[in-house]
Amino acid sequence: MAAKPHLMLMKRGNPEKGGFLLQNWPISGSLSKRQQNYRCIMPTAARLVGAICFAGLAFLVSGMIIPLLPDGDRTVMLGIINAGVGLFCGWKVMGPRAGYGFRGAVGGGLTTTAAMVIVALFIHSTTEMVRLSLRKSYDGATEAVVGIFEIGIEYAKIIATPEIIGTLLIGGILAAFVTNAADARWA
Repeated sequence: MAAKPHLMLMKRGNPEKGGFLLQNWPISGSLSKRQQNYRCIMPTAARLVGAICFAGLAFLVSGMIIPLLPDGDRTVMLGIINAGVGLFCGWKVMGPRAGYGFRGAVGGGLTTTAAMVIVALFIHSTTEMVRLSLRKSYDGATEAVVGIFEIGIEYAKIIATPEIIGTLLIGGILAAFVTNAADARWA
């Protein structure tokens, strides 16, 4: 038995500007797996702008982090890796959350910034753990996995300065506003 399409109220933007649209749109449970996957990867202007804005924010913050790191740490790829993480988080986290007004932008920007920081810390602490494990610094696999989180906490302590936290919060909210503006302009 085929699923019947239902009228669904889609809340998008300001109601005075036609923001509430009634469309003959099937409820997501009635979509096939292929249709759901296609909707998840469909490029939109909001996803593109969110990816670019958060990649720029990650690259900017990486430049602020480099002087705080110990001299022995390799910082050649820090900005590029963090920009890639910002690009991914802007596309996958902020892009789909665009178009839900002021509160949605603030929430989406803070969520994307938090996801970006957590993923970047995990990537950098994992690479440092691999470097240390190749030097036989760990006795076993369990100690190496625990080492990922210990290194991540140490990196988080290094970057937990008011300048970096402020830049991340304000930059994340501004990037979300730009993403919302792109969604309103080209949606």
